[in-house]
Order: sequence, then C-alpha cells, then structure tokens
Amino acid sequence: MKKKRRCPGIRGFTILEMAIVLAIMGLLAGALIPLAKAIHENRKAADIDEQLKQAKEVLLQRLRAVGYLPCPDMTGSTDTVGDGTADCSAGSGAILSGKLPYADLSFPPNDSTGRPIRYVVMRQFTEHSSVTNTMRRNRCEILKNLPSSAILVNDSGNVVRVPFLVFSGGTEDRDHAGGLADGDNRDGDSMYEKKPSDDTFDDILEYGSAYEMYKSCCGSIVVVNVNSGSVNEKYDQTLRVDQSFDGGSSWITGIGSAPDGGSSGELDIEVGSMIRIYDPQSGQFIASFVFGGGEKTLVFD
Repeated sequence: MKKKRRCPGIRGFTILEMAIVLAIMGLLAGALIPLAKAIHENRKAADIDEQLKQAKEVLLQRLRAVGYLPCPDMTGSTDTVGDGTADCSAGSGAILSGKLPYADLSFPPNDSTGRPIRYVVMRQFTEHSSVTNTMRRNRCEILKNLPSSAILVNDSGNVVRVPFLVFSGGTEDRDHAGGLADGDNRDGDSMYEKKPSDDTFDDILEYGSAYEMYKSCCGSIVVVNVNSGSVNEKYDQTLRVDQSFDGGSSWITGIGSAPDGGSSGELDIEVGSMIRIYDPQSGQFIASFVFGGGEKTLVFD
C-alpha cells in the first residue's frame, strides 16, 4: 500500500492564524457598523432638510396666493399626525405653535422619520379671528423691523427674529428630555435652535425670513399731488389714501395723505389689497385699484 505524499511547501492555516484573521474581521466589522449607521443617518437628515425646505416654499406660495400664512394644526400630540387642518381658534399669545397643516397645503403629512413636521408662526401673519384689518395694515411695516415679540432662532450662535419656521425633531430624543424635540425646540417658548447635530441634539430646522415674506406679499406706493397754486391745477387740496382688505366692503381711511404740492411719502402696502385716492374738494374718489406689488408712484395734478 502506497503512502500519500504531502507536497513540500504547502500547509493549512494554524488555529492561531485563523484566530488572528477572525479578530481582524471583527475589528473591521466593528468599525464599519458605526460608519454605515452614520451614513444612513446623514442621508435621512438630508431628506428631512429637503422636506423642510419644500414645506417652507409651500408656505411662501400660500402667502403669495392669499396674503397670509395658515395657522398650525394643533390636534393630538406634537409627535403624532393630526387631521392636517389649520386650527385658527386654538392657542393664545403672539406666537402659535403646532404641526404643519398638511391637508390644507396638499403636502405630505410626515417627514422621512414618519412623524409630523412642526410649524411655528407669528399670529400677526395668519388669518385669525383676532387679526384685524388694522393689524393687517401694519404687517408690511412690521416685516421691515420685526418686534421683540417675534420668533427667535439661535442659528449656530446668532440670534435672529423670524415670522415663521418649520422643524423636525430628528430621529432620536438625544437630550433624553421626553419627546423628539431637543434643547430650545422642546420647551414651547419663543426661542428655537438651529445647529449641526451632536450627542444631545439632532433637530433640523428651516425658517422663513422677514425679507422673504416682504418680497412675497408687500410693496410700496408714493402718492404725489403736484403744482401747488397753479391755475391749471385740478386737485388743490390734500388727497387721502385709503386701503381695504375685503374687496372694498370696508376701508381703513387715511393710511396716508398727499398735501397739495407735496407727497405722502412711501407707504408699505400688502399685495392684493385695494387702494383708493380721495379728493375732498370734489368729494369724489379719483382712483381705485388692486395693488399688485412692486414700487409705484401715483402723480396727480
């Protein structure tokens, strides 16, 4: 019987060598798992950020279309989907906080975590029972210099005043304080926070600026009554400027005036409102139009 010959120079792995290989594979797997998790979380955060940017643009489109922002949806808890409709009779104070009214805006109800998008807005810029025509008259002026009662956002150390914002509580409750929102975003006061995620914070926030809102829904007019004392002058008394927000059913009279031979100065006007010019000498309205935006100068002689 012939014995099997073993080829010289060829041998199998020893137990020690296999143990070393397995240990190296374990180390690599241990390093790759956190990396894969980080990549997944970064992708999800990018998706949420894109959704919030889209939500902000939809709100601005709504503002341009109807002249005001919707109230938040305040049904149910902040981390569960509500009915998606604006609750303008709920809440109190200068700032309203709830969820995005997705049904009213024809917008997806959840962010990519499956939870609702939060929405915070100054009452002044919503269509609300307590928002009077006089308050609407002041909207455009307020957007030029937001008051201390505005929403405050600590944007990576810089505090800015904003008229509205949307945010997501991210994927985790990283500050372990209950609910998904972390830090200043969970306590319900006027201060909110936007910054890169860290061990205690993973919220994602987008806000609309007062400048964006002003460009979307406001403009200005100057009314001039020229040629004081001229014999050919038709309007030789101070002209009155009025404004209406309900198609002319009611008017705010005297929002500005143009003295004979002078100007009313620049008036901030909300797009879509009606403007009329009254001449007290004739007792007639000499101009009436729907304001379409931009900067306009009206000259009367």
